[in-house]
Amino acid sequence: MFRGVRIVLAASLFAAAGGCMPYYYTTQPGGRGSVIDAQTSLPVSNAEISLYAASWPDEAGKTKLSPTPAVTVKADQYGRYQFESKGKWGIFIVGTDFFTAPWAVVFTAPGYKPVQVDIYESVAASNSNVVYVAMPRVNPFENR
Repeated sequence: MFRGVRIVLAASLFAAAGGCMPYYYTTQPGGRGSVIDAQTSLPVSNAEISLYAASWPDEAGKTKLSPTPAVTVKADQYGRYQFESKGKWGIFIVGTDFFTAPWAVVFTAPGYKPVQVDIYESVAASNSNVVYVAMPRVNPFENR
């Protein structure tokens, strides 16, 4: 009996809301992974990992990054890192589609070339992106 009442109540709420429902949107994707040296496969324990809001790639395939990162973390002694996703409650209009937002994860460390990995995260996703990066060393004889 109570189950039938709940179903009628839920149907009434959807009808009254005009096809709207509360939804927890992802406002910043989460990420985890590890950073290793491209030559030795050893961990890069001093790597800094920054998450930036980004633009969609232009005709040349380049993305523009926001001036400041949304979050920056350091890799641990094993080269591992993690940053949590963030979100907020909002209203989802039934029949519309969720959009995807461009983000970039930038890996930097002294003695290594920076590495940028572009990710595209749906606001409906609640998972964590897994990114493993092999950082190339800077060649001190380049550009001489």
